Amino acid sequence: MNMPHNAFKAALNNRATQYGIWAGFATGYAAEIVATTGYDWMLIDGEHAPNTVPGVLAQLQAVAPYSTAPVVRAVTGDANLIKQLLDIGAQTLMIPMVETAGQAAALVRAMRYPPHGIRGVGGGLTRATRWDAVPGVQLRRAGLRRAQDRRFRSDAGVPRRCAQVRHRRRGWQARAV
Repeated sequence: MNMPHNAFKAALNNRATQYGIWAGFATGYAAEIVATTGYDWMLIDGEHAPNTVPGVLAQLQAVAPYSTAPVVRAVTGDANLIKQLLDIGAQTLMIPMVETAGQAAALVRAMRYPPHGIRGVGGGLTRATRWDAVPGVQLRRAGLRRAQDRRFRSDAGVPRRCAQVRHRRRGWQARAV
């Protein structure tokens, strides 16, 4: 079995226009209804909606049969939370309030396996590896299939962000990592 294709990241890499919707319902039932509406991506909001890791899992499972790509917005950039979200099968994460290059680098390390990161391998215990149905060589490629969005919103983060990416004129940038 191969790792699932990350359509959201592929569209970003191809610079394709993407239309999305934000969902803060915190139930798989509502997420499935939203997934039928034809948007390219749907944000499962863990920052401002009452979503827990099991609640996000239910929504990922409900959205899986549809073409709408789920993007999970974590409540924080905590490495342990990121590990859990990736282990339940989230392929694309939005991490809010990233204000420095050091914070961004720590997030990337949290999403990658050693030697390039700190993420542990749960093997047969994780949905992300399809319960160990993905061969080890595919695990090494798993980091290549994820996408990450770093959102800069505070006064402290915006000038740093502008210095890092002067060619961008938007308030935020989604970047495939």
